[in-house]
Amino acid sequence: MKSLILVVLLLTAASVNAQSHLVTDRVVEDPEVVDTEYPPAMMSLRLDSEGNRLNGLIYLADGPGPHPVVLLLHGFPGNEKNLDLAQAMRRSGVNVVFFHYRGSWGSGGTFGFANAIDDVANVLATVRDTTWAREHRSDPNNVGIVGHSFGSFLGAKTVEGDNSVACLAYLDGWDVGANAISMRDDEELYSNVLERWQEGQFGEGGPLQGDAMSALAEIVGEAESYSFDHLAPSIAQIPLLIISATRAQGRYHDSRVMALQNAGAEHLTEILLDDDHSFSTHRIELAQLLVDWMSNSCWN
Repeated sequence: MKSLILVVLLLTAASVNAQSHLVTDRVVEDPEVVDTEYPPAMMSLRLDSEGNRLNGLIYLADGPGPHPVVLLLHGFPGNEKNLDLAQAMRRSGVNVVFFHYRGSWGSGGTFGFANAIDDVANVLATVRDTTWAREHRSDPNNVGIVGHSFGSFLGAKTVEGDNSVACLAYLDGWDVGANAISMRDDEELYSNVLERWQEGQFGEGGPLQGDAMSALAEIVGEAESYSFDHLAPSIAQIPLLIISATRAQGRYHDSRVMALQNAGAEHLTEILLDDDHSFSTHRIELAQLLVDWMSNSCWN
């Protein structure tokens, strides 16, 4: 059965590439001609979330637009920022907004899981503002989300609260709730994670500003509502790309696909790559898969 699924995926990918080769070419080729009045550009953004400054960027696509917009959400803490994917999506004609959540990488405020969920919702509201969209050549009615690891969880929580999101790419997503349930039931595991967070992500000079114990207590308290099984019925209702890595979240791939299918997913593309959590040996293929899927599945 596994081999049959793999063959189907390979044939599907070949079909998609054949139908949208011009889009795929933009992943690895610079444009020969650009709009001199509205060229591609990158601009810093100062976004607001509950009175806190979020540091961000927008990658503006070539031409006057309006272009579809993608929120590119990084992980916990976000060492892999996937900005190569931002460049590839921009070359395909999509504007990409990347930002750091409260209390991460220099953004104002305190990092927390609920805070990060609210941050994404607030940025989504910003890019849907008609004035902001006009100023940034963007289409406020075509906004998708690409999340990696923790960013996938945030994307799923955002869709749970707003099913008008155009599409969601769930890249080796972290099941925060399932991990929290495991820690709640295993005191040694809880202590080990707390120590690692205190010394690492929340340590002196680290990327996150906040309290590790409070953050850990937060996810344990919200374990069920933060789980993939809880979120599956919401994200199953929109176009969804789920790509997992065999040496990370790939061991949960089949169960997640089954949960989505049981929830009635009709526009699901699922792929398993033999790689690590950052897709270190598949960056070009990852970009091609993402851009091709987005061009065929996301935009009105």
